[in-house]
Amino acid sequence: MKSIRSVSIGLTALACASLPAAAVAQDQRCISRAESQAVVAHLMPSLISSAQKRCAPQVGNRSYLSAEGPALVSRMTPLSRATWPDARRALERQSGNPLPDNEALLNFGRQAIAEGVANGMDADSCRMVDQLLEQLAPLPPRNLANVFALFLETGVNNSRNSPLRVCPSAPR
Repeated sequence: MKSIRSVSIGLTALACASLPAAAVAQDQRCISRAESQAVVAHLMPSLISSAQKRCAPQVGNRSYLSAEGPALVSRMTPLSRATWPDARRALERQSGNPLPDNEALLNFGRQAIAEGVANGMDADSCRMVDQLLEQLAPLPPRNLANVFALFLETGVNNSRNSPLRVCPSAPR
């Protein structure tokens, strides 16, 4: 279970790194599940690429990440682009500030967040992420991203130290 917890913590860090200090200080705020899903879907290609680079030594050349990671990034990229407007609105609402319109600066931020998450992954986390992606990759991109958004929700909502919460969903 340490590996799933590490992944959840990494995704929590991803979300928190997107927020300025003022927003992080407001622990009563929450983002909706749809906002969480948009942010995670938008960042998935960067997260997968960074995990692939970080984990290659731990999982080997024949692992899913090494062999199929680039193809998965390509599959996730259209969804990432499509969810950017919703992800942007969620991050701006949460932070209380507009994000810059400079694409190079935004790409730098995406990469920094993804590398920060990947750098927090140990060998067990790398193996777990490799296995999760291998098992979940057959899902449509939106479903795959939504599963990882649920990991984020579990991580942030079960952590006393998390400054971010995903708002409770109404029962179906």
